[in-house]
Amino acid sequence: MRSKQKIMHDKFVLLGNAGAPLQAKPYPVSSAEDAMTMTSWAKRLPVWQFHALALVAMVLGSVFVVIWWPERYPDESELVKLSGRVTTIAVRDDISDSTAGAILPGWASTYFTLEGVDGEFRYPPSHPNNLMVRDQTSAALDVWVERTAIGSDEPMVIWQIREHNPYKREHRTIFGEETFVSHAEIVERLTKVDRSMVKAGAGLLVLAFVFVLLGVGAKWWNQNLASREG
Repeated sequence: MRSKQKIMHDKFVLLGNAGAPLQAKPYPVSSAEDAMTMTSWAKRLPVWQFHALALVAMVLGSVFVVIWWPERYPDESELVKLSGRVTTIAVRDDISDSTAGAILPGWASTYFTLEGVDGEFRYPPSHPNNLMVRDQTSAALDVWVERTAIGSDEPMVIWQIREHNPYKREHRTIFGEETFVSHAEIVERLTKVDRSMVKAGAGLLVLAFVFVLLGVGAKWWNQNLASREG
């Protein structure tokens, strides 16, 4: 009898506990996980890298602006025409003034001497149609140079060039037209290059300023983070 009553009592207790709401136990979180969560977004930022990039951009931008700042090119009225048959053609690089870098079109100038005309004439690589002047120009030439450059020891810069080649004239379909580069073409090309390079230099200077601001911001962030950790 007692055992039966005990069994009924146990069933009543179990049924009563079954109706009670379950309580969730808190999941223990270690201190290491807490630290990882707190510092995942609060990391120190590099500072010297921003300053180094700012220095490089500032130097390059300054060089671009200084070298390619637009200069005054001679007017057509300041030029003098000299004519003669080509006696020598030479290609020399502008750095060493030798044939060492003659294979590089962007660094080498073409030099002419004309029969009966004193001095040497230079067609720079910055002028348009440099390869045509270097590789496809011969016979007789008309060259326009600055009046003030005549008689100097330095090669005279060509500001307009015209070729007179009867062989090309007779075989135009094979060898093409005679070389002619006008003063207007040269000045337009130089002016366009100057403006584009100055714009690039200005862009680099702006980029340098941005890197400086990023460096200052990174330094402020690191100091603020250090004060919080302290």
